[in-house]
Amino acid sequence: MNSCDEFYGNVQLYVDGELTPEEGEHLFSHMETCELCRQCLAEAEAYSSRIRAARPSLTAPDSLRASVLRRMQAAESQRARPMQAPRQRTSTSRLWSVGAIAALLAIFAASVLSYYQQRQRGTNVMLQTAAVAHQDLLQNSVPLDISSNSPEAVAAWFTSRVSFPFRMADSGLAASDGAKYKVTGGRLLTAGNERLAMVSFSMSNEVISMLVGPGSLYTASGGKVVKSGGIEFHSRDEGSFHIVTWNNRGLSYVLTSAISMGNAHKCSACHDQNPSAEEPHQVTKLNRRGYWQSRAEPLVAVAAPTILLPPGDGADGSRR
Repeated sequence: MNSCDEFYGNVQLYVDGELTPEEGEHLFSHMETCELCRQCLAEAEAYSSRIRAARPSLTAPDSLRASVLRRMQAAESQRARPMQAPRQRTSTSRLWSVGAIAALLAIFAASVLSYYQQRQRGTNVMLQTAAVAHQDLLQNSVPLDISSNSPEAVAAWFTSRVSFPFRMADSGLAASDGAKYKVTGGRLLTAGNERLAMVSFSMSNEVISMLVGPGSLYTASGGKVVKSGGIEFHSRDEGSFHIVTWNNRGLSYVLTSAISMGNAHKCSACHDQNPSAEEPHQVTKLNRRGYWQSRAEPLVAVAAPTILLPPGDGADGSRR
């Protein structure tokens, strides 16, 4: 086990102010000699700052606040008066006052919840992380942890740094002459106390990023759904980005590119493809090892709606 593993989970807890003084002192004592944990702390603080800056600031309308206060004061006054009416009438009035306050509070809570749902629909922590990381990649504001055109080198670098089984085919995704996109490197990210792998690609003047994490962190949903090989791919446009998400074999994926690539409508925008009409979703067999995730994960065409899959590995693990 990596010697940093016992400290890594405390990094986000420290940023959120949830560590005891003793735990914080222990963490900083370790970071004095650990460059990786210092880098993780800097990334976690920067990410938390972005999230806090992006969240909406909600304040109850003055009219609603005044209405609730009036009804609360009326209820207090009713309890303070001598009992001049029959017991049944007093009880009914009291119940009405309490019920009215509860109804107003419920309406207010429902309004706030609805507002958050509209603002944060699809903004799961993994999607937020993917968007921020892709923007950093476009602006070159945060350097890659590993810069390499070798898929093998990038995969090996991630293997010892994430808790999930990150794999990449040993002959190299995009390493063949037939692929139009090329691996450029990767970066380690954090989200929800999990380490995630962000792999970067380039194609002509375009930048593509793929965020990979455990399946428990995010369940793909919404957007336009394309089913292929037993997997559901969900694509949508968010701001200036085209995003494709999916889950497969215990892992979650978020693929981010420019909207212009998402409007291309052809797999050939990113891949050389077998034109056979009988196998519309299969990639040309350039070699049997040159696919993303050895016998595992498909790399979707960011220019789709057509989804590209390796010529094997259906959802049940069978060969097609």
